[in-house]
Amino acid sequence: MSEIEFINKFNRKGILTKSNEYIVYKKYCKEFINAISEHEFAIIGIDGFSIDNADIFQPNIDEIADFSELLKTSWKNFRKESIDSAKKFINNIISHGKSNGFSFVLYSQEEYNQE
Repeated sequence: MSEIEFINKFNRKGILTKSNEYIVYKKYCKEFINAISEHEFAIIGIDGFSIDNADIFQPNIDEIADFSELLKTSWKNFRKESIDSAKKFINNIISHGKSNGFSFVLYSQEEYNQE
């Protein structure tokens, strides 16, 4: 399954920005991460956004997670650690953060092998 096909499964649980960035609504983030764990993707980063009723997206620079340092391990370990880290980040930020949507930067094994 391609990244686009995967994201299309969540098309009503988020919003696509004009710059083709998909932002998952906060209440669906845990479901999104669980779905990632069932497919062959890892998560290399997460960006928090405030979305208002006019679909204006304001990034929250204090609500960003970067998991790129985990790339130094095997694909299997990177994938597991990135998903575990994403779950921890989302669990914490959902209860304490300002963002009501999150953009997930997905990473495939093919991209990993090219590193």
